[in-house]
Amino acid sequence: RKTETEGRASEINAWLSTHCSRQHHPTIRRKDLLYLILDDLDLLYTDAGKRNPIVDERHFVCTVSHAGYRRAVGPVGLTRDRVESALRKAREQVEARDRGKCGTGRWNGKEWNVISDSPILVPHLAALRSDDCPSWITEIARRYVTEEQRKMRKDND
Repeated sequence: RKTETEGRASEINAWLSTHCSRQHHPTIRRKDLLYLILDDLDLLYTDAGKRNPIVDERHFVCTVSHAGYRRAVGPVGLTRDRVESALRKAREQVEARDRGKCGTGRWNGKEWNVISDSPILVPHLAALRSDDCPSWITEIARRYVTEEQRKMRKDND
């Protein structure tokens, strides 16, 4: 039998699975979705005090502060601190998604777009996203990006 927090967490997870599926968004992977769960129950933990594996803290903001077992303390709802926390988490999600798209942080968004548009480099995108990318592939990509940027500057002059 599920407790109240486990039931709510399962309900939210089911909604995300249904509405964020490939059927609804065929070009988006779930890990690339940006979302926040705002709830007055602390869904990060089960009623038994164990960490709830269904809810990822990077996507969760509790709208109530608790002291002890489910005893609400302080203001309820979206306070300034909770809104700032939610905005920080949303920003971190965007940054994490962008790092996943552009690799290890070695490439910025513009550079990654140049690399992704290169027929020569497309077969190596997975390697270029990895920390274990062979140096010769990285060097070819770096030279290609530098050359393309030089061409763009020359065209704009």
